[in-house]
Amino acid sequence: MANIVFPTPENSDWRCVFDVAGKLARTSVGQDKFEIIYKRRGNDQSSYPSSTTKTWTVSDNFGDLLQSAAGHTQATHISGHGLVAPTVDEQLESDMRDEILGLIQALNPDDEDLVEDGGVIDFVHQESAGILDELSQQTLGEVGGVRNG
Repeated sequence: MANIVFPTPENSDWRCVFDVAGKLARTSVGQDKFEIIYKRRGNDQSSYPSSTTKTWTVSDNFGDLLQSAAGHTQATHISGHGLVAPTVDEQLESDMRDEILGLIQALNPDDEDLVEDGGVIDFVHQESAGILDELSQQTLGEVGGVRNG
């Protein structure tokens, strides 16, 4: 395996990564807010999304959106845990990681084993976490480029 070239602001266009978050912010404005509720059913302790009476606005904190329920459930396949209500950040981080990996693959087109390289995986995780941390301090309007009114 050759030396891997990692994306930087100088050698790659990172807009695709930020666009994923921007699209989420824009499409969330006006949508119902979901919270996570916990219920015991038989031997299972599950979490469920529950719609609130509020909707997302451009002035809401993006970090609050990330920690909210995504609006669906999925099976945990773990005895006693039943269903889980994933948070919005789980899917967003996965999508951002895919974009960052795409940047790495574009810089290393001949390296077919990139996704198996621990350094690449660490880089992708660190970059996506850092970007999400930065964006979580902003409003939906700032992240999505949306203005009031």
